[in-house]
Amino acid sequence: MPSQSDVAAIEQGKVKSKRRFDQRDFDFIAEFVIQEWERRKSARAGLERHWAEIDRQVAMQPDVEFKKLPNGKLDINKLWMSEVEPPLQAQALEVLTADARQMLFGDSWFRAHAEVTDAYLDRVDFKGLILGDEAEVPSQITQDNADKLVEGFLLHYFRQTDFFTRYDRINAEAFKYGMGVGRARMQTKNVYLREAKGVRKETQRVPVLVPVSIKNLYLDDPMPSMHSAQVLGPAEIAQDWIKLENLVLAASRGSSDPQDEDGGWASSTSTSSG
Repeated sequence: MPSQSDVAAIEQGKVKSKRRFDQRDFDFIAEFVIQEWERRKSARAGLERHWAEIDRQVAMQPDVEFKKLPNGKLDINKLWMSEVEPPLQAQALEVLTADARQMLFGDSWFRAHAEVTDAYLDRVDFKGLILGDEAEVPSQITQDNADKLVEGFLLHYFRQTDFFTRYDRINAEAFKYGMGVGRARMQTKNVYLREAKGVRKETQRVPVLVPVSIKNLYLDDPMPSMHSAQVLGPAEIAQDWIKLENLVLAASRGSSDPQDEDGGWASSTSTSSG
């Protein structure tokens, strides 16, 4: 039963009901996203035609549109005409990507530094990493040794997900379309360990860089307000193709929590507070 103070507050209209999203809200949001995607796609129609022309030149596919009749067939009277194309487009893209990798990831493209404190030395078991020997191998850990361990740890994770090749794809689209896009996320990786008792499976959560094609990503063009101190981040719309069985699996494992990396899914019967 509500208390007397609650009843008095309700009578005075001081209690506000908490807003909750229902299925009608989710349907409206979905329709709004589709309409906004159509608007952004139509706004850059000319840009997408330029991108298609760039893809054709890189693939070295001849342009024979000027030889076709209105019905789409080739005109036999124009077959003798040659196709003049800009040469070496694919080779130029390959050289540019290789040069960009060399400039970005040279011999020392990042510096690892570990905070070697007394608490750190007490917590880390270096005896399992370094076998002390009075003859040659030092049994004392130094700052440089700790830095090398951190550097090796980072390089190990970069090699797990083919980090450099993924960055090559981002650079390639930057050279072709003027915009390279990538996003970072945590990925679950299955690791199979061969031991004396057999093969054991473990899962690890590793950070990965995911290349995203600008042709499937529609950037936001928000106009800053001159009368508000609030700043809203851009809202990009991504387009993707996924098999139905994979979509069902992702939805079953996901959640409606927007903070969950595997979230973003809301069934028709679920609701969340706003």
